[in-house]
Amino acid sequence: MGSNVRRNQLILTSALGLILVMYLLAYWLPRRRQNESLRSEIQQTQNQVAREKQQVAQLAQLRSEVVQIEAFKNTLMRALPAGLDDNGFLVQVHQLADQRDLSIKNVTPQPPAPLLDLQQKTIRLEVTGGFASLTNLVYQLESMPRVVELGDFELERDKSGDLLAAKLDVKLYARSPASPPQPSEGSE
Repeated sequence: MGSNVRRNQLILTSALGLILVMYLLAYWLPRRRQNESLRSEIQQTQNQVAREKQQVAQLAQLRSEVVQIEAFKNTLMRALPAGLDDNGFLVQVHQLADQRDLSIKNVTPQPPAPLLDLQQKTIRLEVTGGFASLTNLVYQLESMPRVVELGDFELERDKSGDLLAAKLDVKLYARSPASPPQPSEGSE
């Protein structure tokens, strides 16, 4: 009888051990692999969410910069004249030259060039006079209320040797006829 009990205990223990091994093989190990896989997917998803949150923050910053750039562009567009008015500009240049004892030898306007919402016109001026008068003219041109850009600038003695001859390219800017000034934010 003692050997039957012992044999039954051994069979029962072996059966329980076998059930435990089958549980480990059939349920726990696949679940563990699945849990590892899920943890890996969760980590990847969290990393992706963090990257997308960073991109959203960058997008918001870029949008605010775009708004600032558009506001600055609108401010500049309002400051630009509606037309090039190169005749009015040349009248001002002749007045400035007369006030400074300068002689304008030649004026060569170029055709207007379109630049997106702008027009640009280059005018080549050939002026003769003293050094101080020429530098004062350049200063006055750069100080004009309209947008004026001085390009190429050549300076040499004139044929008499007493005066300087300057050749300078002056660029004028204006809004294109198709681009009216944008209203200011407070005037809407």
